[in-house]
Amino acid sequence: YKLTFTKAGTYNYLCTVHAPVMAGTIVVQDAGSALPMAPDAALAAGKAKLAQDIAGAEGAVAQLPKPQDPDGATTHNVYISAPLPIVDYMRFTPDKLTIHQGDTVIWTQKSLGTPHTVTLPAGAEEPELEVVQPQQNGPPRIFVNSIAFFKQGNNVFNGEELRNSGFIFGTQAPVPGPRTYQLTFTKPGTYEFYCILHDNMGQKGYITVLADEGNVPGMPTTGGSDSFGFTFAGLVLAMGMLLAGLMVRLRRAGIRRG
Repeated sequence: YKLTFTKAGTYNYLCTVHAPVMAGTIVVQDAGSALPMAPDAALAAGKAKLAQDIAGAEGAVAQLPKPQDPDGATTHNVYISAPLPIVDYMRFTPDKLTIHQGDTVIWTQKSLGTPHTVTLPAGAEEPELEVVQPQQNGPPRIFVNSIAFFKQGNNVFNGEELRNSGFIFGTQAPVPGPRTYQLTFTKPGTYEFYCILHDNMGQKGYITVLADEGNVPGMPTTGGSDSFGFTFAGLVLAMGMLLAGLMVRLRRAGIRRG
């Protein structure tokens, strides 16, 4: 994007998506006046400031404590981003997780201002972030896709249907809504999750769900529906054995069926 400035003055500019942290100022002087810094020097100073911000962010991320779930826990925690004042950490922590069937994962927003999503496509195509409507006159109209913006599905994931948290706004953003998202995983497998807004920057992860061997479908469980089937089958078998024994006794007594 390019602009030519024709009037002296001080002008503020910003990104409407990432304001207020992503903003700048341009001072336009009268034509021919001496600049306080040559363009090359200004560019070098900007690069140095960028390197400083990145180094500070990396240091803060390195000190970010990782969620510690005790052994045997059935609820697992994942951080979304990190509480950094100037930049945003486009990652999940941890981004690889192994849990058991029936366990719950809670994602907690840590970013101060940047929104993120937690999206599990379940093998489907990724929802588009924007919806474009062509217009007969003028440029097309662009909207945020409601499937990406709002929560999709309940809080149980069976590996077969899309689940999306919707936009989870930063903890200091003046926008209502939850800052956490949770899912209970009911089907074994390995599932990808990502942020619709920043997956092209690598903000994604994987959850491996291990089968619960203590509750294998079809096997008898105390108080479960399968126990009735098992008891009924055992009753039929016992009755069959009883009748077979009775027939043997009748034959030994010389009694024959008419």
